[in-house]
Amino acid sequence: MPEDVPDRTIGGCRRANSTVCSFQFDDPCSDGVPCSVTTVQDFATADRFAEDVADKLNQTYGIIPFLVVAKWNRKKIDFNREMSEATFNHPEAIKSYRSYHDYLEEAIATIERKFHGQGLLLDVHQHAQGK
Repeated sequence: MPEDVPDRTIGGCRRANSTVCSFQFDDPCSDGVPCSVTTVQDFATADRFAEDVADKLNQTYGIIPFLVVAKWNRKKIDFNREMSEATFNHPEAIKSYRSYHDYLEEAIATIERKFHGQGLLLDVHQHAQGK
């Protein structure tokens, strides 16, 4: 994870003439109302769980699933949001966001081609939202 990507904890900004928030890493929001973003970190146990599921599928059925693990902290980027909110339009974060989603698209295209669209996509993550 590049060191120069700022935290998304600064939030977005809703301008007086708009009903939506804009997200820009270098926007101090001096002429609008701040918008909050979700930055709760997933636990690494979700990564291990996903790897265990992939291993079990391989052992049981002889299939090798695609496994995409996002190692970025959600304070920096959130791959489950639209790009603007996910990256705050920071160039390094955008590059990683696109790479992540491009790989998912490649996996989906491969499944459609090789297995006639018969596939399963799991988005595994664990939130730190209490017990």
